[in-house]
Amino acid sequence: MGVLVYNISIAIFIFLIKGIALFNPKVKKWLKQRAETKDDYKKWNLAHKKTILFHCSSVGELEQCIPLIEKYEADSYSPIISFFSISGYQYALKKYPHYIICYLPFDQKKNIQEFIKCIHPTFCVIVKYELWHHLIQELKRSNIPVFLVCARFDKNHVYFKWYASFLKKILHRITFILVQDQTSFELLKKQGITHTDITGDMRFDRNLTLSQQPFHDAIIEDFIAGHPVFIAGSIWAKDLEWLQAIMSEIPKNYKIILAPHEVNHFNTDWIQEPFTTYTHYKKDTATILILNTVGLLAKTYRFASLTYIGGGFRDKGLHNTLEAAIYGNPILIGNKYDTFNEVVEMVDQGIIISIHDAEEGRKKTRELVQNPQKIEEIKAKMSAFMHSKTNSTSKNYVYINKLLSSI
Repeated sequence: MGVLVYNISIAIFIFLIKGIALFNPKVKKWLKQRAETKDDYKKWNLAHKKTILFHCSSVGELEQCIPLIEKYEADSYSPIISFFSISGYQYALKKYPHYIICYLPFDQKKNIQEFIKCIHPTFCVIVKYELWHHLIQELKRSNIPVFLVCARFDKNHVYFKWYASFLKKILHRITFILVQDQTSFELLKKQGITHTDITGDMRFDRNLTLSQQPFHDAIIEDFIAGHPVFIAGSIWAKDLEWLQAIMSEIPKNYKIILAPHEVNHFNTDWIQEPFTTYTHYKKDTATILILNTVGLLAKTYRFASLTYIGGGFRDKGLHNTLEAAIYGNPILIGNKYDTFNEVVEMVDQGIIISIHDAEEGRKKTRELVQNPQKIEEIKAKMSAFMHSKTNSTSKNYVYINKLLSSI
């Protein structure tokens, strides 16, 4: 019964999405690219190659898995990276053109059988939790091991609902599940899923690697000119009340860098100090630089003395904290962060500072900038925390290879 409902749901989704494509250019492009990908993988000559299928739902999961992909590439495997989302697919095509990038076919039995027959991977790695019934079923039927890595579950996850026995069966069919934390491990155990272990989160490894890569930018470095720097990253309009309170306590010798989440819809009317933008940079007397470009923020965090990360005013809205935390400097965020385990840990340890309103933001900022010793203490704790979380890639790599050798 569960399979029937699932198949009907997929068929309805495909029918609806084709209808939407008639009026939505982005969806139309997505379907066109999917059709082209299907033509491509039929032509791939992979008969004499050792391939691994890495399935990622989108950009974040890809970047999380890149360290593991690179390890297997060094072992002479040919990675095939599949996506469901258009954003992940387009990002990967641009950033990693040396890999085989494709869309995962819609999860219908015939589509998936054809896909797996064409690529016939040695094994499959799925990142986090985008699991498709026919994909897992076909891999199992073809005796192709499938590993779920960096998985993370909570008690409210759909797989553990009373009505989700069909979805739970998918978890049982996976060869092995490697989870990020103890909570996920215990939840799976309670569901009778014992083929699991804890190997951590490869995002820490990825961010450490990126932080160690050289980065120079003439505009940013000319603007900073040796001054301490406050960076507000991924900010929304709703962040501005808190941000203005924080900036009111930033010392005059600081330079300020603002990186809006939506570059083309950022209102600057509230800014009272002289400012310039990255794309039309004029140093003059500007004390604020607006990063009105995409792709620089994560690298720019290395220049920060103090950071604010936006989106923490709403559930699941907080932006990436690890990109900034890897450099060890104090971070201010909003009060909505409970769904991010690493942030919960860092707040509990006092190395990320959560604020509930503008006044608290003002107070916490003042305490930091007036107490250099406290900043140094946070830096030391932050560095120790971040490095304690690295090495997940090696754990996953060793675990998968050990399991493969025993199959």
